[in-house]
Amino acid sequence: VVSSYSVFDEILRFASNRSRFPLLEKAVVLGHSAGGQTVHRYSLVSRLPPSGLSTTQEAEQGRSLFPGLHVRYVVGNPSTYLYLDENRWEYTCSNETADSNETTGGNDTAGGNDTAGGNETAGGNERAGSCSEMLYRPYKPALGRAGWREDRRRYAWNRRRTGFDGLAPVNETSRFACQNESYNSWHYGLNWAEVEARNVPPYLRDHPNLARALELYPSRDVIYLVGQNDTCTDGYLGFCFESCWMYNYSCYGTSIDMRCAAMLEGPNRNYRAKNYMKHLAAHYGREVHELHEMPNVGHQAEELMVGALNS
Repeated sequence: VVSSYSVFDEILRFASNRSRFPLLEKAVVLGHSAGGQTVHRYSLVSRLPPSGLSTTQEAEQGRSLFPGLHVRYVVGNPSTYLYLDENRWEYTCSNETADSNETTGGNDTAGGNDTAGGNETAGGNERAGSCSEMLYRPYKPALGRAGWREDRRRYAWNRRRTGFDGLAPVNETSRFACQNESYNSWHYGLNWAEVEARNVPPYLRDHPNLARALELYPSRDVIYLVGQNDTCTDGYLGFCFESCWMYNYSCYGTSIDMRCAAMLEGPNRNYRAKNYMKHLAAHYGREVHELHEMPNVGHQAEELMVGALNS
């Protein structure tokens, strides 16, 4: 079995060889949507050291890039992210009319002194549906609300008419959106018990130093992009955020992951991107990488990338 990540390694190593490409100084690994998920996870677990930490000796041994090539990773509108701890986002959503100034986090903390939202909005004025402030807290399946359904039929509006209203009531012992025992398994998380048991994809199973790769992640050049209007939920919630770029078409057309493990990261791609930046800051104890929100862009690859180039 050949991993797609191994292919990425070989392409970048080949491109970094200055005897073949003496003028090549920069390479960009870019992906949107499912491609964004691939690039995001590869940037985290790549076996190749970050640009600037490579040596010729290691490159000749096949363990790094040849020195001189700078690699940037561009992650656009992924559906989900790889979390590095067992904390997730506690919140609820409803189809009640929301105040146009409602925020996603207020001043609640997201681990240490990091804030879980500040005063920024996630998705514009969401009057057709809104979510409570989001709290970054340790997750256990027993703390999830019962009743989340995973009907995967596409484009059937009646598949989730109830949304959060169909779940068990929120209380002190049922605070998260749902219950999921494998919430921290690959590709939503990195369950180290599974890594140690080698119950992971071959690229991770045979990784020479996965802990070191994660330690070096802040040293990589990673840019995250999200559309301001990539707030559609394919009709799963029983309402549509008014900021959704497909609002007039029942929120459909984006194939977003709405399974429980995904919902623990946030209710839509825009929320999830902003939440993930806060997760990285909390995990590493400082801000890590950049997130650029493209105005007036939904789940649209060309518009997202062109907007990023022009910003």
